[in-house]
Amino acid sequence: MTTRTLAAVSIFIALVCPRATSQREDDAAFDRLLAAECARLNVGKNAVALARPLATKRFFDSGRKAGDDPDGELRRAFRIEALRKLRIDAIVKHDRGDDRRAVEALFEQRYGKDGERVVVEQVFVSLAATRERATREADERANLDDDTIRRLARERASSLAARASAAGYDSIIAESDDRTTRRLLRDPATRDRAAIVAGYDYRRFGEAFARAVRELVPGQHSGPVESTTGWHIVRLVSRTCTKFEDVAADLLAEVLRRQATPREVQALRKRLFDEHEARERKANGTPDRAGREVRHDRDTGVLLSCEAPPEA
Repeated sequence: MTTRTLAAVSIFIALVCPRATSQREDDAAFDRLLAAECARLNVGKNAVALARPLATKRFFDSGRKAGDDPDGELRRAFRIEALRKLRIDAIVKHDRGDDRRAVEALFEQRYGKDGERVVVEQVFVSLAATRERATREADERANLDDDTIRRLARERASSLAARASAAGYDSIIAESDDRTTRRLLRDPATRDRAAIVAGYDYRRFGEAFARAVRELVPGQHSGPVESTTGWHIVRLVSRTCTKFEDVAADLLAEVLRRQATPREVQALRKRLFDEHEARERKANGTPDRAGREVRHDRDTGVLLSCEAPPEA
């Protein structure tokens, strides 16, 4: 297809189906809505003043010189992008002020479920590894059904728990079937933490494991604890408890300092466009000022089309 034909097709499409296809036009509309929302919420009042030095810094940090942008067009584009980001962050941070869920999620991530952070070790007797050991050691007539494998694993776990009580928990760590433990044991730099269950959150390994952790005191180990994959001998290394009300203010401040996430930007864009369209319809009694049906992508907020409504 020739260049002239492509141009003709583009003109035909534009005439038949009027669309705000330019991303620049769509961003400009979003920028106007952001400015109005900042004014309504009384936030981002210093955004305009901050945008210029941010744009200048970005321009020169990229290795460019003033002569590379004689008409200032690139720096203006950088300034517009900086202003947009500052206003988005200001609105999102304002909206986060009432978001207790974000603060609670950060609390659980930082201090553990219900404010309890535990460091837990385990020695694992795997059903799969037990089957491999039994297969190597048994003769062809041996009955190695699932019940037999589970019994053998239970017996091995009981033996290891008894040895831990007699000789110390560290004496059985090398017997663990856990792959991560065995890998960390091979490196002197990680050997001391080889048995630790990283980031244990009372969910992994099931309820019986969690109940054992709750019942232990630091330094104590459990007897065999069953899970769907085998048996575990659990040791509680430490337990730290934190009250939500003691750290809630600091966590809220941290949440508010975070930059807007892509999901938050997408949700804000959609909300502002939806609210604008609703105001337009209410004010004019028609789909929009030009009597056109306005449509935005429901996920991204991007302006898709402005089409004339069907004649009555």
